[in-house]
Amino acid sequence: MAKVLVTGGAGYIGSIFVPELLRRGHQVTVIDNFMYRQASLIDCVHDDNLEIVRGDVRNRDLIEKHIKGKDFIFPASWARPRATGTRSARSPPISTR
Repeated sequence: MAKVLVTGGAGYIGSIFVPELLRRGHQVTVIDNFMYRQASLIDCVHDDNLEIVRGDVRNRDLIEKHIKGKDFIFPASWARPRATGTRSARSPPISTR
């Protein structure tokens, strides 16, 4: 039995991948921000081998905390890097219309 971290595990790919990992007896930690309020893992939430963490994969401290002791890491999230210290990061987006 492997200890697996899946980032973005509640998204489309994760919703297929995570149940299969659990079916095979692995311990799975999912990190997802649930941006779209999806309930894709609802059938798995009572599995003792599943840990769901609501959070942003760009949060370094969060990732470092949950990466420890894992045998495998599957990045299934598509988070964009955050802009830091730029005008665009502090200002509202400009409309393209």
